[in-house]
Amino acid sequence: MTTTYEIASYLCFQYSSKPGIVALITLYDDLVSIRGRLNFYPDGADLPDAEEDTSSGRVILHLPVSRFASTVDLLRNESPIEVVYNTPKEAYLSAGNPTPPKPVGD
Repeated sequence: MTTTYEIASYLCFQYSSKPGIVALITLYDDLVSIRGRLNFYPDGADLPDAEEDTSSGRVILHLPVSRFASTVDLLRNESPIEVVYNTPKEAYLSAGNPTPPKPVGD
């Protein structure tokens, strides 16, 4: 079963001494409930599978830190944003409305 949460706001963190995770983005819905977390690890690190915490209604994605800037850019400049969980190997951040698709160059 697919879980999807629309994201309305976010907070970014960059750590200087946290073991493992070097940056983190927390994703919120329009009710200011946490709906997702993006954990960023050093490039080359083995990344855990995505997680769905059904008790709290959150999706947790694990990404290399080299994707931090592009993820912040996506959150700043695109709308709507959704965090989607299908399986531990198929979870993602989605930007835009798929119906109709966005035109090239937009």
